[in-house]
Amino acid sequence: MATHTHVKILRGVGLTDLLVGLAIGMLAMLVIIKVAVLFESRRKSTVGAADAQQNVAIAVSLMSRELRMAGQGLGPVDSLGCSVAHDLGTSLGTLSLVPSLHRMILAIDQKAKQYAALIKIGRTHLQDAMPMTVGQEFSGYVAQLQLAATAIQSAQANLYALAVGGTAVGTGFGTAEDFGRKVAQILASELGLPFINAENKFAALAGHEAITISHSALKTLACTLIKIANDVRWLASGPRCGLGELTLPENEPGSSMMPGKVNPTQCEALIMLSLQILANDVVISSAAAAGNFELNVTKPLTAHAYLQ
Repeated sequence: MATHTHVKILRGVGLTDLLVGLAIGMLAMLVIIKVAVLFESRRKSTVGAADAQQNVAIAVSLMSRELRMAGQGLGPVDSLGCSVAHDLGTSLGTLSLVPSLHRMILAIDQKAKQYAALIKIGRTHLQDAMPMTVGQEFSGYVAQLQLAATAIQSAQANLYALAVGGTAVGTGFGTAEDFGRKVAQILASELGLPFINAENKFAALAGHEAITISHSALKTLACTLIKIANDVRWLASGPRCGLGELTLPENEPGSSMMPGKVNPTQCEALIMLSLQILANDVVISSAAAAGNFELNVTKPLTAHAYLQ
């Protein structure tokens, strides 16, 4: 009897704002894919072992223009190094995600405060455990997302170090000594981002530590999103024979054969997208471990998996 009363009390809890927040997080990740399409659509073959794998025509055009304005010549295409588009794309993609993630956190936090006093049952092992409030449960979601956001922002700083000017093996052979520093300064000024010249070009060319760390932070966010989305759709299950604690907006109501059925499609889409991120992390980790000597030739795969 107590369970039925509990369901009736909580059935009126609307979650439109929360699901909008979840959708915003999902769409923000899709923005990263659009960045990848931009770079892919402008690529062409270039010369040099380091750049053959990247096809960074967009980076060539940008730096050629800026250096001409500065009274400098571009020099050999090889002098671009092989991480410019790689780091530019991943940095811009991460930047597009963070503001949307903060909006999502704010949306869930507002729900936590709105229902701070509404009592429900807490569950462990899928079994009824102890009473708690909806606000307390949602505050847990907020804290989890804040931890993921902090990790993403901390890892993002590593993406701004560019290997440009390292040329073939990191020695800078064939280019001016301060070429990499000047290019980093121009890109930072043009894009308003804190790009810097990598302190150690050998590590920047041979390893993928920065992008591996950054994507691990995205993986952390994906795990959190899967957990929250699963909780929401389970708590909204029903409407008559499920938990029925939450009410989802009727964006896609069921057919006449199944009256009252509201499919949690936003949650399902978010889960699928997050699972793809977990898969991409395996690809990126494997690619980062596949380098040999002075160059990791898996950079195209790494960038593709990250931007996806």
